[in-house]
Amino acid sequence: MKNDPLTKATAANKVTIAIDDAIEKQNREQKPRGHLGMSSIGNDKRAVWHEYRWSFPNDFTGRVLRIFELGHILEEVVLDYLEKIGIEVHGRQPDQINYSDHGGHFGGSLDGAGIGVPGAPKTWHVIEIKTANDSRFKSLKKDGYKKWSPTYYAQLQLYMHYSSMKRALVCVYNKNTSEIHTERLEYKKLEALGLIQKAKEVLDSEQIPVSTYTDRSWYEIANYKSDEYQAIYWGDELPANVNCRNCRFHMTDIDATHGCSFHQKTLNTEEQFAGCEDHNWLHALIRQHEMVDRITDNQFNTLIRIKDGSEFVNSPDDGKLHFSSDEIRHLYKTDFVALKDEDLLAARKEFGARITDMEKVK
Repeated sequence: MKNDPLTKATAANKVTIAIDDAIEKQNREQKPRGHLGMSSIGNDKRAVWHEYRWSFPNDFTGRVLRIFELGHILEEVVLDYLEKIGIEVHGRQPDQINYSDHGGHFGGSLDGAGIGVPGAPKTWHVIEIKTANDSRFKSLKKDGYKKWSPTYYAQLQLYMHYSSMKRALVCVYNKNTSEIHTERLEYKKLEALGLIQKAKEVLDSEQIPVSTYTDRSWYEIANYKSDEYQAIYWGDELPANVNCRNCRFHMTDIDATHGCSFHQKTLNTEEQFAGCEDHNWLHALIRQHEMVDRITDNQFNTLIRIKDGSEFVNSPDDGKLHFSSDEIRHLYKTDFVALKDEDLLAARKEFGARITDMEKVK
C-alpha cells in the first residue's frame, strides 16, 4: 500500500489497511484502456501523450480509488433524481452511448442523453454528472464550469459535437453537503474541432509534446502526482511499463487496431501491454541523447549515442554493449554512468546476467 498520509495516520487499523491493499491490488491488475479518451483530451498535451502510451504508473492509493468509486455511485443517484423530475434519460449504464473517431482510437461514453429539461423541455441535452469536495464545489459556483475544469468542459464539447446535440446539462454533486450545482452549456464548434485535431496530433506524433506547465513546481503536477509519475513526465526516468505503446515498432492502424512493424502482426490489448523482448524505446523518450536507426544482419534496432560519445545498442541480443529496454530503463536512472564500469560489463557478458536495478543519480 502506498504512503497515503490519511491512511498512515490510522496505521493500527488493520481492517482499513487490508481494504486498501485489496483495492490497490485489484486496480494494478486491470489493463489500461486501449483508446485515447475524450474525457482526458482537455488535459496537458504531454500528459495525454504519455497516457496513451501507457507510460505512467497505475499507483492510486486505496483511499483515492474509493473516491472514484463513490463518484460512480453518485452518478447513478443523480441520474435517478433527473428522472424523478420528468427528464427522459437515455443511454444509462450498461447501455451507454459511445462515440469514436480517428479510426476508432479516440473515443468516449456519455453519462446520458436527456429531453424534458426544465426551462428547455424540447431540447436534447448531453447529460454529464460530476462530484466534488466542498472546496472544489465552492470554486465551481464562483468560476463556472468552463473555468473550473477545462478538461471536463472539453469533454462535453466533444460529446455535443459527435451527438449533434447543441446543449449539455451538467450536474455536480457536493460530496460534503449533498448540494447539487447545475449548468446548461452551449456547443462551440471551433473548440470541438480544435480538440479533435489535438487528439490526432497525440495519436500520430512520436515526439513528446511541449509541456503546458511553467515548471516542475506547477501545482497540478507537483501536488497531485506521484514521484514516479513526475519523473517520467519530466524525462528523469523511463516508464516502468515496457510495452508496445512506448516501442518504436508500434503502429496505430486506421481500423481501430494496433500493429508491430518489427514482427509484422496485429496486436490485441493484452499483447500490447505484455510487450516482447524485441522492444525498442521510442526515440523521443531517451532525452538528451542521440538515437540512430541501425540495421545489421537483417535486424532492425536502435544505436544509442550518449552525450560523451559512447555507444550501445537497444537490443535483447547477447553482447557486451547490447541492452534490453528494461536494462536501459535502469541505466537511464544513472545517466548511463554504469557503461564506464568495465568489470560490471565483463561480468554481465560472462555470466549472461542482466541489470535489474540501479540507484538514481542525485
